[in-house]
Amino acid sequence: MMITTIAATVLAMQAAPAAEPVQRPEKLENVSIPQELSPALMPYLTCRQTEQGIALYDDDGKLLNPRETKQDCGPVREKARGKTIGILKDLMLGRNRTERAELADAWLARIDRLSGPTEESDS
Repeated sequence: MMITTIAATVLAMQAAPAAEPVQRPEKLENVSIPQELSPALMPYLTCRQTEQGIALYDDDGKLLNPRETKQDCGPVREKARGKTIGILKDLMLGRNRTERAELADAWLARIDRLSGPTEESDS
């Protein structure tokens, strides 16, 4: 009886397909958006991650970007840029509008690098 069980186990192991190796990303880049800029930049980050097919969850495990949602991130990016410049002005950061725009563009570029090329640049 014991030999039959061992033989059945060996046969089952041979018949089972080999498990495919788990694919891991090469490196996950971390982006830490300042809390003050979060209301301006998070909608753009969420849009870009949705565009890439990456699910985002809040602290409670709620899905932030349903996969069936399709949107153009260009207008979201422009809105995020304007809001970021406004927040920087309210916080009296940056000597002038040009400097605040450069800071906003730097944050948006960081999000762009994090999430890869846009669909517009792919076509």
